[in-house]
Amino acid sequence: MGINSCTYIGNLTADPELLAVGDSHLLRFAIAVTTREPRHGKIEEITCFRNCSIFGARAAGLARVLAKGAKVMIKGHNHYDTWTDKASGATRHGLSVRVEDLDIMASARPKAVTDDIPFDVMPAPLPASA
Repeated sequence: MGINSCTYIGNLTADPELLAVGDSHLLRFAIAVTTREPRHGKIEEITCFRNCSIFGARAAGLARVLAKGAKVMIKGHNHYDTWTDKASGATRHGLSVRVEDLDIMASARPKAVTDDIPFDVMPAPLPASA
């Protein structure tokens, strides 16, 4: 038995795409993860791109707050995808991340909220219980 677990911190490369899948939702997005590695006697930044997906009820809620440039930490597992290229008909393969947990570390820009509540308005804190 193997362990398939991954954690990445990176920035969304574009606004996420929310899709309806039966009675549920699928949120697809990509993140750019930059690391620093020694190469040829100096430190170089290497950027890796990861396609990600979230299924279920959380997908719709996250679609409202995530935007291009947002810094996120994702935890999940790697998934090997196979699909048919629409243009060429060729079979394609790729590795993606099925996200199980997502933390927003920094918001890029506020997204429009349909109920006209300003993005920066936070509810009042609950009073401390006695």
